[in-house]
Amino acid sequence: MLEAPKDFQIKVLQGLFDGDGWATKSLNEIGIHNRQNRSLIKELLRKNNISAIEQGDFELVIHSNKAIKTAAKLPLFLSATGRQYRARAAHDMSEAHRPEGKIYDPNIIRRVLDLHKTRSFTKERIRLKIYQEQGIVISQKTISRIIRDGFKRLVFNESKIQAYFLLLSFKLKHPRLSRYELVHRVRKATGFMGNVKTMTGWLRYSKVPHDVKIVLSDGYSVAPELIEAFPHLQKYLSKDIKE
Repeated sequence: MLEAPKDFQIKVLQGLFDGDGWATKSLNEIGIHNRQNRSLIKELLRKNNISAIEQGDFELVIHSNKAIKTAAKLPLFLSATGRQYRARAAHDMSEAHRPEGKIYDPNIIRRVLDLHKTRSFTKERIRLKIYQEQGIVISQKTISRIIRDGFKRLVFNESKIQAYFLLLSFKLKHPRLSRYELVHRVRKATGFMGNVKTMTGWLRYSKVPHDVKIVLSDGYSVAPELIEAFPHLQKYLSKDIKE
């Protein structure tokens, strides 16, 4: 079997996966339940550039992005059209944008929290819904983190954004005040108790917080005089605002 022509191997895999295979677009995984032939199937997959891991006593799971793409294009499912549809969806999700690091976008955080309030939405369904609406893929671990402290992070982010623009505004109105005096006034006015060194860096090094970059690109309304006084903000503005 392992020395058979590639076309024959693919036909064997398609028959096995049509019978015992499964695919899920919410987890973007493909797998098969087959205790007796698991080792043979794993080797056949490997020979066709598809890596799979053994899970439990009788399951093989394909979950790496590269392997899912190969499996979907093969196609691994021939007659099981529903599974092939889900395999293609898993492939599309593997191609989608995956944000690096923590999720700061307040729109995504709000949407995850809103979906979580709907009892019928599991983390898998939330992940799929975010992909369908936003075109990005976030992990279930990230969703769990957002659910755990998302509201706190959302409030913190909005306070930071408010503090940032108020700091620029104070700088414009009180040019003779030191950076530390400006930061003290902003902390007192907003209640945002961010790191003083970081906040002075917003002025000294023209550093723009990640949260601010996001809201600017989303069309956040900024006073024209701030844009004129701090031109480094212009590259983060949405096209609509620039025009």
